[in-house]
Amino acid sequence: MHAGLRLAGLRALPQRPTAVVTVVVTPAPSPVAVAIAEVGRVLLAGGTVVLKPAAEAASAAIEVGRIGLAHLPRGVLN
Repeated sequence: MHAGLRLAGLRALPQRPTAVVTVVVTPAPSPVAVAIAEVGRVLLAGGTVVLKPAAEAASAAIEVGRIGLAHLPRGVLN
């Protein structure tokens, strides 16, 4: 049981931000679909992502990265 703050019969539990960094390695056959699915899951969980594309599919991952960098806070997608 947590020792949270009690105020007028209500109980507030302290919340800690998640500190998760996930590396997403995309395969060559479907780099965009895998990158979007995996990056989306991590971002929904509140984590940050390092995206590492396959050498054959680097241009597709760069486009996913450009879209992410335009819409996400700095440092969330690397």
